[in-house]
Amino acid sequence: MRLYASKIPVIVDTIYKDLVEGGDLEVSNGTEFRQDVESILKEYLRANREFTERAKDILEARGLDLSPPADDRQLIRRLSLDLIGLPPTPREVTEFERQYQRDSVAALEKAADRLLSSPRFGERWARPWLDL
Repeated sequence: MRLYASKIPVIVDTIYKDLVEGGDLEVSNGTEFRQDVESILKEYLRANREFTERAKDILEARGLDLSPPADDRQLIRRLSLDLIGLPPTPREVTEFERQYQRDSVAALEKAADRLLSSPRFGERWARPWLDL
């Protein structure tokens, strides 16, 4: 999910509810906690914008441009190959495309959660650690 400045208050509220109201974190001052989280997120956005602009400048100086945005088929293929090392099945692609048309963010989150909970994910990332 992309982070937009307009979504920062919602994200701060979600973090506060999940961690503080959920009992996982104790804070002495909820307002200060919210302000700290908000400032961290804003700094992240600023640094990310600066990095992106610098990358664009470097590419432009070399006569290159950013790749066009990926379509839904490319996204599920990239996600699957990155996380489990295998391409998605035709059924998974079709299901993802259907969900992506309705709600792109939810479709990506659902696909990522499914792949991260797959045994293939553990197998894929255990290989480098086990020198297999």
